[in-house]
Amino acid sequence: MAELLFVVGDVFTIPGRGLVLCPGWDRDAPPSGVGPGTPIELRRPDGSTRWTIIKGLELISTPPHMFAPILIRGDFRKEDVPPGTEVWTQA
Repeated sequence: MAELLFVVGDVFTIPGRGLVLCPGWDRDAPPSGVGPGTPIELRRPDGSTRWTIIKGLELISTPPHMFAPILIRGDFRKEDVPPGTEVWTQA
């Protein structure tokens, strides 16, 4: 069954590592069984989709919210994941 993880609000690149999708999920309520290596589907606002895997998790602590944005591979560009893109996994 597909599960919506979050909706992308911002994207930035970490040179040499990949693309970070924000905000990610709430660090206090992580989705079960989702982490590095998990396949994800990116459902873009234009209706197109792309698949990738979670490469890693970043930890951003900005009180009062604490999120875990995800890192995806470096062959994606910021333009490939516009704000409003939905991040889904097959749970």
